[in-house]
Amino acid sequence: MNISSLTKKVGASFLLKIFGGLIVLPISVLLARTLGVEEFGRYSFAIALLGILNYVGCLGQDQNLVKNSSIFVSDKRKQPFEVINAGLISLFFSLFLSVFIYLVDINFQVIPESYTTVVHLMLLILPIYVVRRVFVAALRCLGKPIHAILPETLIYPITFFLLVYFTIINESLLIADNIMLLTLLAYAASLLVIIFLYTKHFNYQFNFTKNVRSTKHLIAGGIPFCLLASVEGMGMYSDKLIVGGLLDSYNMGLYQVASRLTDFALFFESAILLVSLPIIAKFFVARDPGLVKFVTKQSYVMCCYCLILLIGVILFGDFVLSIFGDDFTQSKSALIILMLGYFIASFFGPSTFICTVTGLEKEAIYLMVFSLLVNILLLYTLTPEYGLDGAALSKAISEIIKRFLAFMLLYKRKICNSCLIQFKL
Repeated sequence: MNISSLTKKVGASFLLKIFGGLIVLPISVLLARTLGVEEFGRYSFAIALLGILNYVGCLGQDQNLVKNSSIFVSDKRKQPFEVINAGLISLFFSLFLSVFIYLVDINFQVIPESYTTVVHLMLLILPIYVVRRVFVAALRCLGKPIHAILPETLIYPITFFLLVYFTIINESLLIADNIMLLTLLAYAASLLVIIFLYTKHFNYQFNFTKNVRSTKHLIAGGIPFCLLASVEGMGMYSDKLIVGGLLDSYNMGLYQVASRLTDFALFFESAILLVSLPIIAKFFVARDPGLVKFVTKQSYVMCCYCLILLIGVILFGDFVLSIFGDDFTQSKSALIILMLGYFIASFFGPSTFICTVTGLEKEAIYLMVFSLLVNILLLYTLTPEYGLDGAALSKAISEIIKRFLAFMLLYKRKICNSCLIQFKL
């Protein structure tokens, strides 16, 4: 294991993530100030729903590629065939899912009326988003994490910013529905770039018999990951959907800004995991004792990072929120609660992610379903009574429970100890 090479890749990934975040943050500020709290809430509700549906629509094909990343070394002729097929599976299933949701809504109106139009436009983005996930995973497995995050951190935000900027200077009507159309164009641009980055080195020849066999194999392998990721997605975004549904789009806008700021806690972790998850999978397969040390270092770094952010939001929360607009300072307490939850959860390391690449997918589904149910129960109990603070507290508690249970699962199975406090396995 070349630690120097790994450090460079993680560092570069982190810098690109931060750069992408620094681009996205001004865009969020621009949208929040231009749209106003209510329209920004409508847009955020649809994006939160996309956050859940993309895990379902991908059908687990991205994580299935990561788990079987050994073929990217041992069978270089087979891997482009597997990747293209995984992309096609995700494309067709997500198209089906989008059409199904649209038909159900126009017949039974399951989506709140104030969000209907913007959600229907979001369904057009879903197939683009999930196919992009597959090719991102493929580039990660090829050992090209920089290429993998380039479309997300540079192509998408820059394209989106330019589209929004030209819309504003042309004095066009700027509402949530129009912004969703611009989002569609920006995601399409990033998808084209990432497909180019992957396919420029490989030739793909269609073979019907091989395609049928590969499709069955990929679907069967992806279903457990789909279930796991769908539960994970609901855990990540259910608080936003319930805030938007139980309260209103105004409170949804306030909560989205608080949640967006806490996403900085995830930038660093996602940059590390971009490189480390395939390595953890290889450590596990080889039964390498270096796995524990490798994971522990990640946990320490992430905990320190979350502590710095927590102190920052306590001291400067009002100022940061006021950048989005004076009305958004109402969500400071929710911001602190969310960040505190991430800090406490970081004590248990990236345990849920480790489960997905160490043969514990099914067990992880059970514990994540439990934490999700706790989250939803708390959301429906606390949000009507305590508003945004209740939703934030529900989210924080569920995140801590999820990480703790995943840590215990890894520890009991003697795979690794992802907690900051080390115990003998």
